[in-house]
Amino acid sequence: MADSKRTLLDYLRIKNPDLDRTGCRSGGTTQGQYVYSTPYKTQAWTDFEFETLIEMYGGTFRRMLESRHDLQDRSNIAAIPNRQIYDEASLESLLHIWNKQVVSDALAAAQEEGPSNLAQNPIYMAKGGQARSPEVPVSKGGTTRKLRPDWAGKKEPAGCVDLPPNILPGDTKLSSKWHSSNMRFGIVRDMDNKMKWLPAIRQIYTYCIKANARYGFLITDQELLVIRISWMQKSDRNDSKSSKGGAVTAQEKLGLLECKDIPWEQIGIGASGSIPPMTMNLALWCLYMLAAVDHVPKYYVRDASPTPAQSGKKRMRTDTEPATETSQARRPRRSSRLRGKHLCEDLME
Repeated sequence: MADSKRTLLDYLRIKNPDLDRTGCRSGGTTQGQYVYSTPYKTQAWTDFEFETLIEMYGGTFRRMLESRHDLQDRSNIAAIPNRQIYDEASLESLLHIWNKQVVSDALAAAQEEGPSNLAQNPIYMAKGGQARSPEVPVSKGGTTRKLRPDWAGKKEPAGCVDLPPNILPGDTKLSSKWHSSNMRFGIVRDMDNKMKWLPAIRQIYTYCIKANARYGFLITDQELLVIRISWMQKSDRNDSKSSKGGAVTAQEKLGLLECKDIPWEQIGIGASGSIPPMTMNLALWCLYMLAAVDHVPKYYVRDASPTPAQSGKKRMRTDTEPATETSQARRPRRSSRLRGKHLCEDLME
């Protein structure tokens, strides 16, 4: 039975269910037989903030989130067995009936009433097997095997016959095996290569670069880690295509992985007058909407002539500054209003 109308923002801020993790298995993450790539650098995704995201594309996201819809209440989830987390399979079962359903409802409602290009070719949150994944080498025999992300973002244009590509890969992990609090930011090659947090990062990074996907995510029973991939310099190969098997390209070796964690327990209610915090479902919705507009990685731009105060720092091209393959030089910075207007036009095309 449908509820009375509510805003998409209110719907996406509903609290995640409380979980029973007492039987959750521990241990480290495994990489299997795949040959995974390693990002050159990791750093915080500082502009993945609610107040920044809702003003993007000329305020289109804000208007979508403020629209009111009849949306089904999916929060009545049985404690036994649905909230009991033992392994990745039990976690994915919960994610499917809760997070995937809520985000899918919100995506459908937003895109139906959004710009025509989104309504005609919407993005869907899907399981990894419902989208096409590229192949990578395996450690033995020199053969290749298809990657198998747990989650996907996909579009199915009218007349599409083949399985659509995965433009937003995601992976599921248990918090007893991986947690973002163990991550380190910086040049990865300068770190201890036996770090326990790195295999899961290499895995989702490889999912993204092989799919030529700008965004990805890791989701556990304690948090969501949203990810953005950028290239730190151009490759001498064809930049419009990711490598298909074989050796890792120079472009992939110089990839930048930015990330931000959103706790499972976080609720979307802030103090009076403050900006409410991001919830997992709201963050997932934003990530899928970003991928719906532009899912291809952009270039990391180095300042040509940094001032002494900026020495050693690099400037990241944000989502509010679309990049072209030939525009490496620094441009005059536009006001947020002009950037929003520019991207609103891109969204409406």
